[in-house]
Amino acid sequence: LGFNGRDGRGWRFLFGSAFVTLEPAKNHDPGACLIVAVSAHYLAKGEDEQSFENAMSIRIIAGRCRGRSLRTPRGDALRPTPGVVRERLFNWLAAEISGAVVLDLFAGSGALGLEAWSRGAARVDFVEKSPQHRQILSENLTLCGLDPRTRLIGHDALQTLSTSLPCYDLILADPPFAQGWPQRLLSVLLAQPGPFRPGAWLYLEASATEIWSAADLPAKWQIHRQGHCGDSHYLLLQQRSSA
Repeated sequence: LGFNGRDGRGWRFLFGSAFVTLEPAKNHDPGACLIVAVSAHYLAKGEDEQSFENAMSIRIIAGRCRGRSLRTPRGDALRPTPGVVRERLFNWLAAEISGAVVLDLFAGSGALGLEAWSRGAARVDFVEKSPQHRQILSENLTLCGLDPRTRLIGHDALQTLSTSLPCYDLILADPPFAQGWPQRLLSVLLAQPGPFRPGAWLYLEASATEIWSAADLPAKWQIHRQGHCGDSHYLLLQQRSSA
């Protein structure tokens, strides 16, 4: 195990053919993520450290695509939902995912939506604006057996939500931080009737200053679960059966 430097995520070590990054959490609260998160990138034959700098990978946690590596661009432009948060979210939704129709609204690499697909969702649609991220997302969809031509349905979240959409059982929203997205989404996503089936679920991930509070929500919606991992705060909302 050799020290290989420090990047924006933590301390990086070279362990055989793998780069391992140790990421300290921002706090040690019981509800926070693990004190140290470990991620590894295994070098393929002929791959060098420069290619590691350009792209990293994350893995599907469970289901039919379990263990499959997803590509994600290197750097701060994309902030994939940490694995510990994805696992917690889908444990909360364990009884709801099979057969569900899902929308991954700020898809990035597709990690959230593809986790839902892997765990038995009947259909997952993806929205992503960045051309670079859309290219990587298309590759990840293909890797998981989905056709990007039919599942990658839009570029802009607000524009997509303003069109005629199917009704979803679950919408996943992990927008860029510090751009006012939660406030912009509040009136669109939670408006009547909205693109939801009765009893639907909505997941939001945002910074501490942007995350919704119970007071922000219409009477039709309630906070089912919530938590935080470092700078990321997340809510799982459920639509009330009657309001």
